[in-house]
Amino acid sequence: MIYRGFVKGSVWVLLLNMLLTSLISSCSNENEELTLGSEFVERATDIIEVDTFYVELSTVLIDSIQTSNLGVVLSGYYEDSELGDIKATSFLTFSLPSTFDIENDDKYDSLTLVLPYSSYSFGDTNTIQQILIYRLSESLSLPSSSDKYYNTSDINKFDTPIGSYSFYPRPNRDTIVEIRLSNNLGLDITNKLKASALEVSSTVEFEKYFHGIAISSDEFQCNSIIGFDSENVKMRLYTSRIENEVEEIVNEFNHTSALYQFNQLSGDRTNTLLSNLLTQKVDLRSDLTDNKSYIQGGTGIITKVRFPYFNTRIFDENELILKVELILKPTQECYDTGFPDLIYYKTNAYNEYVALNVDESGNAEVAEFNMDELYKTETYYSFDITEFIKEELEDDYFDNSTGLFITLNSPDFNTTVDRMILSGNGNYKNRPVLKIKYLKN
Repeated sequence: MIYRGFVKGSVWVLLLNMLLTSLISSCSNENEELTLGSEFVERATDIIEVDTFYVELSTVLIDSIQTSNLGVVLSGYYEDSELGDIKATSFLTFSLPSTFDIENDDKYDSLTLVLPYSSYSFGDTNTIQQILIYRLSESLSLPSSSDKYYNTSDINKFDTPIGSYSFYPRPNRDTIVEIRLSNNLGLDITNKLKASALEVSSTVEFEKYFHGIAISSDEFQCNSIIGFDSENVKMRLYTSRIENEVEEIVNEFNHTSALYQFNQLSGDRTNTLLSNLLTQKVDLRSDLTDNKSYIQGGTGIITKVRFPYFNTRIFDENELILKVELILKPTQECYDTGFPDLIYYKTNAYNEYVALNVDESGNAEVAEFNMDELYKTETYYSFDITEFIKEELEDDYFDNSTGLFITLNSPDFNTTVDRMILSGNGNYKNRPVLKIKYLKN
């Protein structure tokens, strides 16, 4: 009996020891897990985000931008209270048909200009527009120092238009605008074709005789800029041939070459906050322009961004930059004119283009756009400028005279008059923000 009792007691002691060992082991594991978890949390808190850097915006006028060989005719006039009055005039030439159908007894009917819509427009297309067609008084030849024409280029033309047409632009409904040209010109071309004159013996000779046209608009009967497809612009010569019945004959003179077609785009900013914007080397800070900076295609207006107080002392050797984001907010006026795609270039103290920011495919990297449809207060563009900041910090020196050009994506900057107005530092809620995430080891 005593033996049996001793065995029972030993078993209970053994079981108690096993239980205590298990509890101690469990507590040890829990403590280890808690330690690992706390280490993870501590490391996570080392990812720091800072957004208190000062960002300076200004407006720059690029001296000239290419507008030739881009496939679009722009014509019109638009009054912009912020950016001034914009006028667009297009210049182009025509070639002879490879073959033409003309007989001595054919009767001249009309000469017209055919302008196919490109679907682009800017401004109020509910306002009547008058297009004016002028004959050039000098030939369209490329400048000796360049193979391009620019928004500031000009070609002389005769004072009296050879055609005009008043209409309501319908770029998204109609396909073409056809404008009747001078009967004197039409008859003269017809007679030269009948006589096989030197002026119509080749395109070279024809261009000596008829240098081309300028497509402009009446400033008092226009409040929009309209785009046309330059590749399909043509002149049509209509004649009638009477045999058994009247037959309409059409000879078409196509637009000669994209090299010799360009758009002249001028801006009169006299009565605006940008009246002192005169040269590319001198930009206007946003605090001088009602805390706004501007972008406009065609006229060469872009925004410059600088970080005047950014320096290498902000980060030490134990801190690793993870991401740098630039946030720019449009003003309320932009909800009426739209939100075009924006890109950026690196620039220098002289406001020169240095390098385009590109994606992995080598294309311009477009800023991310976020639209606040509901309240229209949190709409913004986000630019990833991580590589720009890292490159600037590589030599342990940040040049505060360098910066970024913010502009329309290509080719919109050269082929449209789309615009963007960005909020400067005067409006704290909508101020530009430089947001940096970094890891502190």
